[in-house]
Amino acid sequence: MLETAVGLDDVHLMASPDDYSGELDPSVEEALITHWMTQVPEEHTIVVAQLSKFREGGGLGIGLEGTVDVENGVEVRPHHYIRSVLNDGPVGVNGRLNSGDELLEVNGKRLVGLDHVAVVDILKNLPQHV
Repeated sequence: MLETAVGLDDVHLMASPDDYSGELDPSVEEALITHWMTQVPEEHTIVVAQLSKFREGGGLGIGLEGTVDVENGVEVRPHHYIRSVLNDGPVGVNGRLNSGDELLEVNGKRLVGLDHVAVVDILKNLPQHV
């Protein structure tokens, strides 16, 4: 059996780059998991969720928390975690993401390494299908 390394750009070519409606394509999910497994410590589990906000311009129903690693007094590697999930919000209804989960990417945009303000801006400006 041959194993093929799939890059993040390849994953997004597998699905329409602007259409995240409907059910999550298992091949896209598998490719994303494979990609991110090489980026995070092995004791972590990669979860892929595809969901729709209740209306265009609406929120995801999550609280977000930003942290950074500090090395030699310098802030490095920003991380963005789900602090809370509204049970009746889009993320809560979807049921795949939980409080404490780190957000790595959304709609093809890498969040890892971005500052908190940029991530909040990206999340606030997402289309209905995420």
